[in-house]
Amino acid sequence: MGTTRDKLEGRPERAGDPAHIDIELATTTRSATVADLKQQQEQQHIGTLDRKLKSRHVQFLALSGAIGTGLFVGSGQVLSLAGPLSAFICYAVTGFNLYCVINCLGEMAAWLPIPGAVPIFAARFVDPALGFTLGWNYWYQFAIGVPIEVTVSVVILDYWDHAIPQAALITIFLWSS
Repeated sequence: MGTTRDKLEGRPERAGDPAHIDIELATTTRSATVADLKQQQEQQHIGTLDRKLKSRHVQFLALSGAIGTGLFVGSGQVLSLAGPLSAFICYAVTGFNLYCVINCLGEMAAWLPIPGAVPIFAARFVDPALGFTLGWNYWYQFAIGVPIEVTVSVVILDYWDHAIPQAALITIFLWSS
């Protein structure tokens, strides 16, 4: 079997030559195989996600993500340093940026409903290294999320009552979560 170049140039086939490999054909076959495997993997999950979230569920998820202990502590510091107008402008600019990002994520999730979060979309649409990095960032965020919330809750409660030691409150909050 001759190579593609041999066929194009009219050379005779070298059927019994084991050292002869059609590199062009092998490269094309390998690329097609990798693309086919990637497409199979993506199509394997299509249709497996049930779309049962209603509008009110999404609204409450967004509300719970926006209102937290960090909002109360952070807003007080921003208001004392920058004033009400600057704080409003900063929150408006940040809110617009977040709206754009979340809108893009919603479009990607609606177009390609595959299991996973932001790292999956980053790996697919940008680069696998970005998806890997975002995955570790998510892990770090969730690993420190509970300790930060507990600490800020204790700081907020310490504003009203100084009789209970902070270590006791942290222990109670960690035990209850």
